[in-house]
Amino acid sequence: MNKLSANTLLSIHTRLSAIFNFGIKHHGLHDNPAKRAGNFDVQVEKRMNFWELFEFKRFIKYVFELKFRALFMTLYFSGLRKGELLALTWGDIDFKNKTIDVNKTDHNRIVTTPKTNASIRKLLLPQQVLDLLTEIKKETNAKDTYNMFGEFNESLSTTTLDNKFAAFVKASEYKRFD
Repeated sequence: MNKLSANTLLSIHTRLSAIFNFGIKHHGLHDNPAKRAGNFDVQVEKRMNFWELFEFKRFIKYVFELKFRALFMTLYFSGLRKGELLALTWGDIDFKNKTIDVNKTDHNRIVTTPKTNASIRKLLLPQQVLDLLTEIKKETNAKDTYNMFGEFNESLSTTTLDNKFAAFVKASEYKRFD
C-alpha cells in the first residue's frame, strides 16, 4: 500500500464501499465493512523536485537542437506541465504581449481541455524564450493551428520527449528527476 497514492487508495475504498452497498441492497448482505472501517487517513508527503537556475543552465548547454532547446526552456521558465506543453499551438503564443495561453492538455496525443478551470491561464514568457520561439516559427513558416513542438497538427510524443530529456541529462552528466 505504500506505493499507492492517496487518490488511488480513496478510489479503491469508494468502489469497495459501493460494491458492499450493492450487496446489501440486492443480495441480502447486512453490513458494509468498508463503511465500518472508514476512509483512509493518508498523509501525502510529496517533495517537489526542480532544478535551480544554475542547474538548468548546465543542462541546457547540451541541448543543441533548436526545437528542443526552445521546448525545455519553455518548460523551465513557464512551469507548464508536460501535457500542457505538448498541446501548445502557435496560436497560443502572443509575441506582442509576451504571453502563452494555456487552454488545453495532451495525453497520449489526444488534446482535451484541462480538468479544472484553474488550469486555464495566461503565463508570461521571458524574452530569451520568445526569441527562440520566433526563430522556430520563422524557419518552419508555421501556421497558428500547428503544434509548436510537433509536426504540423500532430504533437510530439511523450516517449520522444522523455528520451530526448534523458539523452540531454546524460550528456550533461546531471541529475534526472523521476
